[in-house]
Amino acid sequence: MSGKKVNLRSARRLPLLLLLLVLSTVFLFGNDRGQFYRPGLHNAGSAWCLAVAANLSPEHNFLLFYHQTLDKDGTPFGGYALIKLAILPFGNDFSAQIYAARLVFLLFYAGSAVLAYLSLCRLTADRWIALTASLLAFSSYYLLYYNDMVATENGLSLFGVLLTFHGMVLFVEEGRFRQLILKACAALLLGWHVYALLLPFIVLGMASDLNRARRLSAPPSLAGQNQVLRRRAAVQRYLTLGVGTLLFGMAVLSFNLGNEYRAFDGQVPLTELPTVKSMTYRFGADDEFNEHYAERLEWGNFLENQFYRIARATLPFYVSPFDNYYIYEDKDYLNMLIGALASGVAVIGLLFVRQKMLLATLVSAGFCWALPMRHTTALHDFESVFYIGVPLVLFAMGLSRLPRLFGGRLIVGLSAAALLVFVLSSFEMGRVGHDPQASEFQEAVVADFERIRTIVEPGQSVFVSVSYRLFAGGGRAVDYYLAGRMIGRSWPAWPDIFAYNFFVSRRRVDFPALLTPENRYIFLYRRSGYSAQIDEMIGQSELVIRRDGYVDVYRSGNRLIYVRPQGEDSVGPSSVTDMRFFLHVTPVDVDDLPAHRKQHEFDNLDFRFDNYRIPHRDRDVAVRELPDYDFTGIRTGQYLVNEDGSYTHLWEGEVRFDE
Repeated sequence: MSGKKVNLRSARRLPLLLLLLVLSTVFLFGNDRGQFYRPGLHNAGSAWCLAVAANLSPEHNFLLFYHQTLDKDGTPFGGYALIKLAILPFGNDFSAQIYAARLVFLLFYAGSAVLAYLSLCRLTADRWIALTASLLAFSSYYLLYYNDMVATENGLSLFGVLLTFHGMVLFVEEGRFRQLILKACAALLLGWHVYALLLPFIVLGMASDLNRARRLSAPPSLAGQNQVLRRRAAVQRYLTLGVGTLLFGMAVLSFNLGNEYRAFDGQVPLTELPTVKSMTYRFGADDEFNEHYAERLEWGNFLENQFYRIARATLPFYVSPFDNYYIYEDKDYLNMLIGALASGVAVIGLLFVRQKMLLATLVSAGFCWALPMRHTTALHDFESVFYIGVPLVLFAMGLSRLPRLFGGRLIVGLSAAALLVFVLSSFEMGRVGHDPQASEFQEAVVADFERIRTIVEPGQSVFVSVSYRLFAGGGRAVDYYLAGRMIGRSWPAWPDIFAYNFFVSRRRVDFPALLTPENRYIFLYRRSGYSAQIDEMIGQSELVIRRDGYVDVYRSGNRLIYVRPQGEDSVGPSSVTDMRFFLHVTPVDVDDLPAHRKQHEFDNLDFRFDNYRIPHRDRDVAVRELPDYDFTGIRTGQYLVNEDGSYTHLWEGEVRFDE
């Protein structure tokens, strides 16, 4: 008995089921998503966005801020509200909150891929082509690397763009105008990027319909007149779409501006509000910013970078893996060429397809955002996800030609290959930027902050030592962990710590002010009485090196205490504590040294003062712990690096312990 053959081409739901199944791999192959573990903007952006969401509340009139100073933002509040709802059930469990927020963005990433598939199903009339094109486009580096980045300007805004595009497809093919309006307004609550899609759609749609109305106005027949009326009605709908979404966006923006204006009690001019400042920077009106990033903003470098990004947004990650490439130092002309060719082929190919206007809108959306916003897109490579229209159109148009040449079964085979490429790309991306030791460190840091937050009540002020920058996510992660607390910074200046109730540092010193002795990496101290405690510690220590006006070095047990006077008592450059200190320790037994140091017969513990600084009102103080092994002496000091590479010693001293 022979079984009945299954015609995969006629299985209407199978491609969608396969798409959902394959998209599930992004939930499986990622590392511990309860931490800020990936380098660069992935960490910083996630921490910043979570901090804003954590502070979002009716109590603060839904202001968008991440510490006590309002930030330049202007982003719609809808995305932050979704993140807030996701993290709200988990209290002070930071790992669970981060994990929940990342899952939300993975869901929106999967939703974006499904929307792309549904739109291409209608535009290509072939579900297998839509499946293959969607999988290939969503397997690129940018889409996979940033798919769980907690940033409303990335994943949520991309979902809004593709949601609006799906509404456009239904409007053009079925006349569902109300649905398009609703989808566009929902997208505007998630991000402004949808305007980069609406602009070409409205312009191209009006031009197309006006041209058709002009050509059809000549025949005197009733049918011709009816078509003209329908075209004119369509033009009116495009105008309604443009005006309606513009007014809705202005209402969202006014909500932000109004909240900020009230927060300053109306004492700040509108031009000084954070959202307005954000707009001026994004549109290139910030001269200081433009001067600082002049190389990146130069049009030649900018366009080269965009073509490179288009290539990386087009090629699946498994084909073009991450290579730590930096365009301004070592230009990758091959990828630039690939990006330029991909863009050119996508544009030229529009001449030979049926839905020219819709596909042209999708292709141009990325450029309509990147070019006017080059002052922000030049620095943020995650903005490259909005070039998604280039690979979607490129793959869809190319695949649409194949059935005529090779038959429909080839498309099913290519779909299977695309499934494999996506899974492999997702698997490889799961290992990028993940260090097991860094992950263990992050886990300990999260646990430390959970204990700190139970001590510091909302509204109490916390000073954060500069050493916070040494763990992933940087200062923005601290803003998230201490959301609701008044946070001060030691970067770039060293403010008066004694204006705060507490301070956080990575340095553990055994003072009574230490409130978290069980912590491993991040410690909380009470500010009151701190100066007296430091003075007491120094008074009980042995002065081993004295360099008047520069630095006095004390020894207390297994610690060295560096003390530099402030004001008139100090000599040398005012930035002496910003320069590198050298610290060489000679052990009793050379076998105690690390393998790479044994040939030198001393241990190199060079350091920067700020990384070991402890607060003091009248002096600059840093505490450096010595190794656990026995040693015969230390040699320490500072030097200047001259332009020719030579060294000039500011001061140095040596003390022996074996005499």
